[in-house]
Amino acid sequence: MNLLLVGGGAMVGASARYGISNLVKKYVLITFPIATLVINLLGCFLMGLLLAQGWGNSAWLLLGTGVLGGFTTFSTFMNESAMLINARQWGRLITYLLVSYVGGWGLLWLGLQI
Repeated sequence: MNLLLVGGGAMVGASARYGISNLVKKYVLITFPIATLVINLLGCFLMGLLLAQGWGNSAWLLLGTGVLGGFTTFSTFMNESAMLINARQWGRLITYLLVSYVGGWGLLWLGLQI
């Protein structure tokens, strides 16, 4: 049962990530990994909201591990960071890392407060 909760949630989360990523890339025309940044920051905020609810194990497996695990993406974050390193775009890299980490923790905290 747990496998179905996580797998089903991950399918929903990955599909949402794909849709949002395409929308952001279509309408935000800048040379910065903004789609992944928006998705990961939104995921941090939603994680805070979810943690604040204190729901049981099944809800956590479905929504936290499944949906938000499929929605956010560490591998894409690392790939885009490596691309910025290879392009020697140090300012964008530092901005991306700082906004991702500091913003992520801040939004997680904000979600916990609501």
